Amino acid sequence: MFESAEDRAARLSKVQVFADSIKKKRNAAIIARKRSGIEEVWQECEDAYEGVDDYNKKSGSAYLKGKSTSDGLREVKKSAPGRSTVIPNITRPYVDAAAARLSDMLIPTDDINWALEDSPVKDEVELQQAGIQQGIPQEAQQPPSMLRRIGNSIAETFGGTQQPQQQPAPPQQPAPTKKSVEIAADTIKDWHAECRYHSEVRKVIESSARIGVGILKGPHPTKRRSRKTVMTDNRWGVEVEIKVSPASTFTSAWNFYPDYPACGNDIQRGSFVFERDDITAKSLSDLRGAELGYIDEMIDLCLKEGPTSPDNNEARREDYTPDDTDLFEIWYYYGFVSKEDMEAAGCECSNEYEPCVVTMVNNRVIKVTLSVLDTGEFPFDVMVWQDRLDHWAGLGVAEQIGTCQKSLTGAVRALQDNMALSSGPQIIVDTSKIEPADGKWNITPRKLWRKLIDSEDMDDVRKAFTIISIETRQVELLNIINYWTREAEAVTSLPMLLQGQMGSAPDTLGGQQLVNNNGSTVLRRIARTFDDRITEPHLGRYYEYLLLHGPEEAKGDFVVKPRGSSSLVERELQKRETMQLLGASLNPVYEVNPAKVMKEVLKGMRFDPDNFGYSEEEKQAKANQQPPEPPQAMVAKINAEAKLQVEQLRAADAKEHTAAQERLEAARQEFEAGQAELDRQNAQVVAAINERMNTTTLSAEEKKNLDSIKAMLASTAMKLKVQQNLSAQTLAAPSEPAGRAPNGQAFQR
Repeated sequence: MFESAEDRAARLSKVQVFADSIKKKRNAAIIARKRSGIEEVWQECEDAYEGVDDYNKKSGSAYLKGKSTSDGLREVKKSAPGRSTVIPNITRPYVDAAAARLSDMLIPTDDINWALEDSPVKDEVELQQAGIQQGIPQEAQQPPSMLRRIGNSIAETFGGTQQPQQQPAPPQQPAPTKKSVEIAADTIKDWHAECRYHSEVRKVIESSARIGVGILKGPHPTKRRSRKTVMTDNRWGVEVEIKVSPASTFTSAWNFYPDYPACGNDIQRGSFVFERDDITAKSLSDLRGAELGYIDEMIDLCLKEGPTSPDNNEARREDYTPDDTDLFEIWYYYGFVSKEDMEAAGCECSNEYEPCVVTMVNNRVIKVTLSVLDTGEFPFDVMVWQDRLDHWAGLGVAEQIGTCQKSLTGAVRALQDNMALSSGPQIIVDTSKIEPADGKWNITPRKLWRKLIDSEDMDDVRKAFTIISIETRQVELLNIINYWTREAEAVTSLPMLLQGQMGSAPDTLGGQQLVNNNGSTVLRRIARTFDDRITEPHLGRYYEYLLLHGPEEAKGDFVVKPRGSSSLVERELQKRETMQLLGASLNPVYEVNPAKVMKEVLKGMRFDPDNFGYSEEEKQAKANQQPPEPPQAMVAKINAEAKLQVEQLRAADAKEHTAAQERLEAARQEFEAGQAELDRQNAQVVAAINERMNTTTLSAEEKKNLDSIKAMLASTAMKLKVQQNLSAQTLAAPSEPAGRAPNGQAFQR
């Protein structure tokens, strides 16, 4: 659309008038924050954390960079010569320990501090998704105008149409199920992983512990690049995809200016919020272009006049040429803007007042866009360590122990000064009576002194010297140091818990439980504050973003349930009890799942339970396995197998016994045959002898010998007969098979 020079001048004039009104609000917010005295408190906390003060600081603090005031350098006070300027920094370890402890519990690596649950009370969103359209007007079946405009505002932020577009009615689908809740939760987890949500939240906790306030911004649309491999012309290549996804970032309190004192202790009650940042001249120049929605004429004027600040509104000389590294202050205004001012800045709207984001550089408006949050809620959440009366910024650990730190510093410096003074004596010299031989009035070994002539009245030269020793106060000063060290623990209540100090509690189960209950009070309070101020409102805005840009199967009527104090803190305190539950869960009488108990045990030990669980392949293989037999069937099967084995053993024993009997019978028959042959041979010998005796006349001596031989043969035959009878009886006795003795009689038998 063609715009004449007169129309362009009139439009830019309206934009500048609008910029002047925004500038007045910004200057009022800057002055109000400075007059509240919170900046001096922050600066003292930052200095205490760094271990510096007005006596040992070499230059101005870098933390004043975010302030709009020009007094970036603070006056450095000079201490008396020879006085100690040391600082025993107890603020840093207290702040770091408190922030680390809280971050470790509220942001664990194996879990999240929130959950999505199906809303117990259903609304129109679920009715539309369930396809229940009876009795609902046609216009009510369209997506809410709020969600339509959020999509347009995101398009305006990163380039695209600024005209409201009517969206078609959502497709009918079944009511939200448990699966849709899981998909919604996984989608938000992915967004958090992309923006490193846990890292940003840790910065918030550390800032709140240090200066009393931490600010988390989000969700705000952010461009992200993702790379993937693709096949093109039979070749692998890399394709870069740019997508818009919500992000959460930490915002420094020095760069944050709410509508104080109107907002009180809640920034959402104010009418606006300002955020400050830096931008280089090159980055500012790159913003020109109609596709990004910026006002090119205003950017050109900013580059021409050079960087300015709210305290230095004078423009540079006209021949100024910006350097690419020059830093400009860029301000973002979050609040309601009239339709006339928005249209003058090139942003179309339908209502008289809309929540918008106004971008300013050098007191000039360079862009106006609709807010991502149509409800007008500011995309900022403020975490305070401890509430401050009627102020949006709270008290931190550094401020809590500020008095202890200053008193301890004074006591330590006094101790060192006393040590320096008492380390050597004070010497008083009468210069009218003596003088050093070398002309130098200092004490050195083997130094030569001369007595003056006019001092003849002095009978003893030692009277010209007087030595005075300064008394040391080490014990008294150490008592003061110990007192303020203990007082620092008392005012914070955190170190006693962090260091596991029991005090006078007995070392028993009841005493340990008492210590845990009392020590966890501070942690529970801080965790509930974190849930109320960060988790619930922040995740609520992510849920609103999900309703528009999330997958269709993830949309539904859900509620955000923070569980920082109810789950994570309690899990830390119940770690010991969980170990005892693991043994009880194995008893089926209690109906407790051992796998879930073991998962909580691993979480309490700060292990990732997924590293110890089954993989998907292992789960599938386990599911395909046949279920184990019931105990009764297994017992019956074992008894049947045992009975079969016993019968097989008995059959084998009987067969072996029969074979043994057959072998014994064969041996007996063979033995009897051999004995019969021996008897026959003996009978032949005896018959031969008798025959010879009958036919031959023998002498008495020969008869005597023959009788002896016959007697010997008879005796041998008798012995053989007896042996034969014994062997026959032995072979005829049946053998007992192995293992067949009655129970309890194996040894006797």
